[in-house]
Amino acid sequence: MKAVIAIGFVLSMFVTPLSGATVSGEAVYKQRCAACHDSNSGRVPPRDELKKLSVTRILRTLDFGVMNNISSKLRQEEREAVAAYLGVPGDAGKPPAKAYCADRTARLTGRGKTQWNGWSPAFTNTRYQPNDAAGLSFGEVPRLKLKWAYGFDGDIIAFSQPTVLDGQVFVGSASGLVQALDAASGCIRWVFRQRARYARQRWLRHWETSTR
Repeated sequence: MKAVIAIGFVLSMFVTPLSGATVSGEAVYKQRCAACHDSNSGRVPPRDELKKLSVTRILRTLDFGVMNNISSKLRQEEREAVAAYLGVPGDAGKPPAKAYCADRTARLTGRGKTQWNGWSPAFTNTRYQPNDAAGLSFGEVPRLKLKWAYGFDGDIIAFSQPTVLDGQVFVGSASGLVQALDAASGCIRWVFRQRARYARQRWLRHWETSTR
């Protein structure tokens, strides 16, 4: 019994404690990322290209993007550390000032005729918009033209259903960004950004609930 205790004590001296220790982004990269990103494979971006991306964009890719199947084995602190090690400090880029509406207020009266509140405008959840609410007939649909488009700069995926209320479009993405856009012009009224750590926790809870 003494020999077992002694061996256990010696082994514990060589184990790095997980709590309270500073996570090395370089160590995480070498252990989890280098095998692919340093392989000179044409299908995988090399480390030099990753270093051109912002920390925020890399972290979003790890949290919600194409690298989620690999990074799901990492703790949040490890993902943040490797993103900081590879990426350029700063945000992924903010919309230019001209992208915002002159009036940044989103007013909700609840009396708008043209609405798409949630997954469907009606409690039946048929995702059907009547002619009078849509403002056009079935025959006019082929003549529609794109009026404006909005790009989720720095985001990897946006899967939430847009909500249209009182001439405003509310739409979010998996990274925790929520935008309020003017339905007529596409200009931005406001953008709300949640930290990836908490957005990821909410997304995982939503996924777990929807798959039960």
